[in-house]
Amino acid sequence: MKIGSAYIEITNRCNLNCADCYNASGLNKSTSEISAEELDLFISTLEENSVRDGIPLNISFSGGEPLMHSEFNKITDIIQKHTEKGTRVVVVTNSTLRNEKFYSQLESNQNLYVQFSLDGINEETNSVIRGAGNFEKSIKNIESVKSYANPPIIKMVIAGHNFLQVEEYYRYFVQKGFHVAFSFVGHMGNAVSNWDTLSISPQQKIDVLKKIRLLDEEFDQNSHLPYATVSCPLLAPDPTFNILVKPDGSIHPCQTFYNKWACIGNIHNFNETDIQEKANKILSILEERTKMDFGCKKCINGSYCQKGCPAAAVNLHGNLNSDDGNCMLRKLQFLKLSVLSNKDSEEKTCM
Repeated sequence: MKIGSAYIEITNRCNLNCADCYNASGLNKSTSEISAEELDLFISTLEENSVRDGIPLNISFSGGEPLMHSEFNKITDIIQKHTEKGTRVVVVTNSTLRNEKFYSQLESNQNLYVQFSLDGINEETNSVIRGAGNFEKSIKNIESVKSYANPPIIKMVIAGHNFLQVEEYYRYFVQKGFHVAFSFVGHMGNAVSNWDTLSISPQQKIDVLKKIRLLDEEFDQNSHLPYATVSCPLLAPDPTFNILVKPDGSIHPCQTFYNKWACIGNIHNFNETDIQEKANKILSILEERTKMDFGCKKCINGSYCQKGCPAAAVNLHGNLNSDDGNCMLRKLQFLKLSVLSNKDSEEKTCM
């Protein structure tokens, strides 16, 4: 089983309760986290597999809010240790908290990257998702680093309240020398109860994608665009898994497959053979899904669409054998953003 990346939720603690949080971590009443020692051992195992398989390894630390981990100072040492081996580490933070040791590393560690989450260009818009009083705090922390070893990634989750600010957001941060990233709000966690106000239409998504593409051309950037998933990356020939690890240590085949039934193992008793067997069972189910008809027979995308994202189908309908809610977006992508090449299609990841 080839593992190219691991998105590790090192703690379920969070100081915010964002309206779109995919795992609703701000509501947690008890703490669950992966210890620094366990984290170190697991990354070492992944590094050994990476060398064996001849593929680079990427690790992301998230949460909750990773800087709230009770041993985060030790974790900064772990980051230093493994980045010196060549492992690429990304820390995904809401940018409202500081850890001086970590912020110091951002100035010097060439294999350390940071993604700051901001959902607006001002307090009014950002507070809709992230609560009042956090925008200025985030901007102060982001701009406090004198010189980043790698430009930070500033990410917006695009939703009903902020999609008209995408161009202003893009220009503001790119002109500061930062990178920007975008995703569309997903039907998960806290967003489920706020879906009517957070979700936007397929046509609005296409307008946003067009805008970002034009901005990329203007600024010579290559933003990771949140295209609708055409096919599940897990069904590619000889797939490389981008696994999710939850704070309780459970392993899932991707970040969007958050449901308990999709668990394929646990880092506390890591057994690669057992994990592979469970993953194969899930892959078999996903393969069967591609043969189902969701009204696809006469669709213009029939020659290349593989029923989209199965995890999104579960999150939207509670049923794997259903559509993922993005059929119309894929049709508009085909018609208005040109037909994706085979290479581009393979590179698309889940929203």
